[in-house]
Amino acid sequence: MKKMLKISRWLFNHIKPVILPVIASIAMNSFLALLTVYRAVLAKDLIDAAVSRLLSSLIWSIIALLAAVLADTIISSLSSLLTSYFSTKHLNNMQNKLYSHILYSHWYEQSAFHTGDLITRLNNDTATINAFIFHTLPSVISSAVLLSSAFTVLLFYDYKLALTALFIAPVCIIISKVYGDKIRNIHIKDRENESKSISFIQETLQNIIVVKTFCAEKCSIDTLKNLQDNKLVLTLKRSILSLKLNFLLNLSSWAAYSITFFWGAIGLFRGSITFGMLSASFQLVDELISPFYSLARAFPQTISSAASAERLIQLEELGSETMHDHECASPISSSVGIIFDKVCFGYRKDAAILKKVSFSINPGETVALMGSSGEGKTTLVRLILSLINADSGHIFLVNNGQKKEIGPFVRNYISYVPQGNTLFSGTIEENLRFGNPKATYPAMETALKLSCSWDFVNSLENGLNTRIGEKGTGLSEGQAQRLVIARAMLRNMPVLILDEATSALDVDTERKVLLNINRLRPKPTCIIITHRHTALSLCDRVFMLKNGNLKELDLHTCDFNLTSGIG
Repeated sequence: MKKMLKISRWLFNHIKPVILPVIASIAMNSFLALLTVYRAVLAKDLIDAAVSRLLSSLIWSIIALLAAVLADTIISSLSSLLTSYFSTKHLNNMQNKLYSHILYSHWYEQSAFHTGDLITRLNNDTATINAFIFHTLPSVISSAVLLSSAFTVLLFYDYKLALTALFIAPVCIIISKVYGDKIRNIHIKDRENESKSISFIQETLQNIIVVKTFCAEKCSIDTLKNLQDNKLVLTLKRSILSLKLNFLLNLSSWAAYSITFFWGAIGLFRGSITFGMLSASFQLVDELISPFYSLARAFPQTISSAASAERLIQLEELGSETMHDHECASPISSSVGIIFDKVCFGYRKDAAILKKVSFSINPGETVALMGSSGEGKTTLVRLILSLINADSGHIFLVNNGQKKEIGPFVRNYISYVPQGNTLFSGTIEENLRFGNPKATYPAMETALKLSCSWDFVNSLENGLNTRIGEKGTGLSEGQAQRLVIARAMLRNMPVLILDEATSALDVDTERKVLLNINRLRPKPTCIIITHRHTALSLCDRVFMLKNGNLKELDLHTCDFNLTSGIG
C-alpha cells in the first residue's frame, strides 16, 4: 500500500505541470465519447424515419448525423494535434530534468547504476510514464464517460438488456487483473534484460580493441545472442498472455452481442421494438462493452507504468548536489592550496584505502603523487574533486588566505586530466570548448601549443574543424591525450591535476609538455599522478602512497634525469 501511495504521489507530481493539456485532452475525449452515444441515437431516429417514410424527420436526422460526424472529425484531429505537441514537450522536459538530476547526483551513488540501465530508464521508462499521462489516463476517463452515457441510454430503451450487459462487462476487469500482474512481472524482466543488452553492446564497442586482440568476437556474439534469446522468450510469454487476455475479452464481448441479438429477434417478432431501436441497441451494447474492454487493456499498461515509475523514483532518490554546492566560496585567486587533515576513506568499511592521511600543498606548488596501482592515488583525486566524501578527517581549500572545507564548489578551481581517453565525438574545436565554451581562437592556439598539439592539429586538412569519433577515433593515443591536456589548459584554473595524463606520450613530448606547464604564469598548483619519473625534477615535492599511508620522499634520493629546456 505504501509503495502504491508513493507511486501515486510521484505520478501526480509529474501530471501537475501539464494538468491543463491533460484536462483538455480528457474533455475532448469525453465529448467524443458522448458523440459516439449520440450517433447511436441518431441512427435509431434515421432508420425509424426511413422505415416510416417520414421525409422531414429523415432529412433532419441526416443533417444531425453529418454534423456529429463533422464535429467528431474536427475535435479528434484537434485532440490528436494537441496531445502530440504537449506529450512530446512533456517527454522532453521529463528526460531533461532526469538527465540533469543524474548529472548533478552524487557520483558515487550514480556509479552504482550501469550506463545501459541509466539509458533505458532515461529513454524507455520516461516514455512509458508519458504515454500513461497523455494516452492511458485520458482513455480511462473517457471510457468511464462512454460507459455511463451508453448505459443510461440503453437503460431508457430496455433496463433488462442494460443490466444484463452491465453484468457481463465487469468480467473483463476481473480477467485483466488476473493477467495484468503476470504481464507486469514480464515487463520488469524485459526492461532489465534490455538494460543488460544495451550495456553489453556499449561496453563491447567501447572496448572493441580488447575484443579483437583476445579473439573474443564469437564469445561476444554468443553473449548477445543469449540476451536476445531471453528477450525472445519474454516477448513470447507476453504475447501468449496477451492472446489469452484478448480471447477471454472477445468471448465476453460476443456473449453480450449474442444476448442483444436474441433480445432483438424476440422484440421484432413480438413487435415491441423497431428496427431503429435494434440498431441503436447493438451500437449501445458495443459502446457499453468497449469501455470495459479499453479499461481491461489499460490495466496492464497502468501496472507497467507503475513499474517504470518505481525505476525512475530510484534515480530521483539519488543524492543530489545543489546549485549552492557548486557556487564559488570567494573570487578565484591565481593561487590555491590544498590541505588534508587525518583523512580516512574506504570503498568498503572493512578495507581502508587511505588511513589518516595528512599533508598540504602550498599555492603554486607542483607535487608528484606516486605509488603502485591500487594504492589510492585516483581515490585521493576523487576526494579533492569532492566526487566522494571522506569517512573521517577534513580536506580544505586555501583560497586568498581563507580556508574552507571542500565541496562540489571546489571544481570551479580545478582543471582535471583524468586517466584514459575522455574525448567526445565531434570536432576538435567542440572538444576544446568543453573546457571553456567562451574561449577565443588565440586562447585555443595557446592551449594547443602548451600541450604540444598545435603542429599536428594545424597539419590536418580541416584543422580545428576536424571531426573525430567517440573517444578520439581517428587520432593516435598520444594525440588524443595531448588534446585532453589542451582542454584542461584552456580551462585555465588555479589548480591542475594530471592523473597519468602523459602516460601515452613519448619521453621527449612528455618533457616538453611538463616544462610548458611549469613555466605558466601565474603558476597553477599542480598535482601530477604518475608511475614515471620524468616529472620529478619539475616537482617541489614528491609523495608516495603505500598501504593507505602517505609519505613524503626526499627529492635528492629520487632517481630521475631530466634536462632543462624545450627540445
